[in-house]
Formats: sequence, C-alpha cells, structure tokens
Amino acid sequence: MSWIDRLGALDASEIPELLHKAHPGCMDGIPRQLAIVGATHLGETVAEECAACGIELLGIFDDAPDRQGTVVAGHVVQPSSALEAVPRETPIVLATHRLLNLTRRLRGMGFAHAWPFPLLHIVWPEHFSAHPFYEDLHADLLRNTHKIFELHSMLADEASRDTLDAVIGFRLTLDVEVLAPALRPQAYFPEDIFALGHDETYCDGGAYSGDTITDFLARTDNQYTRIVAFEPSSGSYADLVAKFSAMPNIRCVQACLHHTDTQLRFNCSNNRDSCIAPDSGEACDALCIDNLPEATELSLIKLNIEGAEEDALRGASATLSNHAPKLSIAAYHRPRDIWLLPELIRELQPGYPLYLRQHDGGIIETVLYAYP
Repeated sequence: MSWIDRLGALDASEIPELLHKAHPGCMDGIPRQLAIVGATHLGETVAEECAACGIELLGIFDDAPDRQGTVVAGHVVQPSSALEAVPRETPIVLATHRLLNLTRRLRGMGFAHAWPFPLLHIVWPEHFSAHPFYEDLHADLLRNTHKIFELHSMLADEASRDTLDAVIGFRLTLDVEVLAPALRPQAYFPEDIFALGHDETYCDGGAYSGDTITDFLARTDNQYTRIVAFEPSSGSYADLVAKFSAMPNIRCVQACLHHTDTQLRFNCSNNRDSCIAPDSGEACDALCIDNLPEATELSLIKLNIEGAEEDALRGASATLSNHAPKLSIAAYHRPRDIWLLPELIRELQPGYPLYLRQHDGGIIETVLYAYP
C-alpha cells in the first residue's frame, strides 16, 4: 500500500505506532540520557530543553572544525569519533535537517536509536518545542488529506507522484530511509523537467551567498540575459555583492519578496534560516515581483525564502498569469506548503504542469516545479 493510501485510511491514534516502528523505543517514556550530533542552534535548543526536563546529556558532537572545542549549552563540542565512548543503547538525537547520511553512519557504528530532532517534540510536546518546518505536521496531514490526493492527481509525471508518496511517508514516520529512493540531483534546475537556455532572465528569491546563481551560471555556460537576486540578510548580501558585482547584468537587491511593496521586520541571523519575523528583527525592504523592472522579461523564478513563498507568489500573480515563467519553489518551510503552493500556482496560472522532486535526505529541499 502506498503512503498516500495509508494516509487516507489513517486515524490520529495510529501515528504513535508508526513512529514506534520507525524509531524503536521512542514511545517507551522520556529517556534518562541521550547525546546530540549537531552543534548548531538546533543542537543548542535541544540541549537546553534536555537540561530543563532532567535528561542527562552525554555529549554534543560535530565534525565541523569551527565548532569543535566551542561550548554549547555548557558542553564542549567533540568530534564524532568521540561517540565511540557512548553506550550503543543511548538515543542519539540528530540536530540537523540533513538526516540520511548521518543516520546511516550512526547505525553503522552500532547505534540503534538515531532519532531526528523533531521526533522529540512530536512524542514529548510538553518538553520540546516545535521547529517551524514540523509544526503541526501530522495534524496538517490528517486535516488536509483530501488536498494531498488532489495534488497527487495534479502532478504531471510518475516521478513526481512517487516523490509525493515518499515525502508523505517521511512526514508520517520521520524515517529518512523512506525518502532515499526518491532523492534526485540538480536542485532548482532539474534537467529532466526543463532545460535552461542562454537567454534566461532569472529571479533568485533567497539568493543567500550565491550558491544557486553559481549553479545557474554553470548550467548556462555564463550565458544569460539578466539575473536579479534578492537576499535580505546583511552578511549574505555582502557575500553576494562581492561575488557577482563585477559580472554583467546581475542586480543584487537587499530585500525580501512579498505580495506588495512595503517594509517588514527580518530576523537576520546571516545563515540559511533567516526569516521574516513580524515582532522582532531589523527593518527590511519587501518588494513585489510584479513591480520589478524585470517582471515582463522573467523566464525563471526560484524561491527559497523560509516560508514566505506563498506571499511572494501572490506578488507575482500578473507575471505568472501573463508570462508563465518557469518556477522552482521550495515547498517545505511550512507543513501546508506541500499542498497549498501547488494549489496557488494553479490558481494563478492554470496552464502550468506541476512537478515535485526531493533533493535532500530530510524535510528540506522538497521543490515544486512548474514548466509551461
């Protein structure tokens, strides 16, 4: 039975059994001890919440050289090789969105309990906070099962339908191996969906420090008409300008994308999860794609903007309706984005075929494509 068919027959009371089967021991009560792999802000949050509920932390581990030796939540960060000293029955919490390779490595080391960090909130919500990517994850699936079935019928190829099934399976179980068969390379510019020409006018929403632009230039042999790149985070914007300011017809803009031209507050952490934050952060210009000077020329729009994709698409309604550019849209920052964004794109441009691909082993890089 497919995961989508299982979802259609699923009751909320059955989800704990799915989680227990995928992660043995997770339903046996809150653990007395655990260890964390990942010394980013995700790991720090888990460590602080463990301390608050009395869980003994056996260490925080990370192989990034700049993190080793630093102190996170009172623990000196150690390399993963130090996990050899940790008892194999200890639950290891993976404080990262990129789960697949790390899960396989830990299991290869003999750890039976390699738990993705969102499992803690789902099983023990009174002790662990929800990350926005996973907030109300199961409630959204159960409440909008009909939307998932509608999306399945809208998708244009079998690979997209298989991808959707794997994504639903992962969201139900948090078992990253369910995603593995669906993983595809070439995020945002997949050759099996559309080809890039040498005359593209490309809008990069959430350009970060330019990694996607670099991929675009490689795919087009540095031949293009124009690129306009949006990045509100000051540090990443500075990197973007330093990298591309000398290249012709590339315009870098320190701004968010929104449904109208305005000012917003932006939580500027200078990393990949900076986001619009209405009640905190610094002031940031927000622009509407339809009002850009390049709007009528756009042939490709990519959006990876931390949950603001819906607003940005609404601000591109005339562009989509009148010009139907190719779209590459991140569909994972909010649980509802997996069904809401395709629905919105079809509303704005009914002629779009829709495709779905999974480009990483975890919740991230589920990307929706529309190609006229």
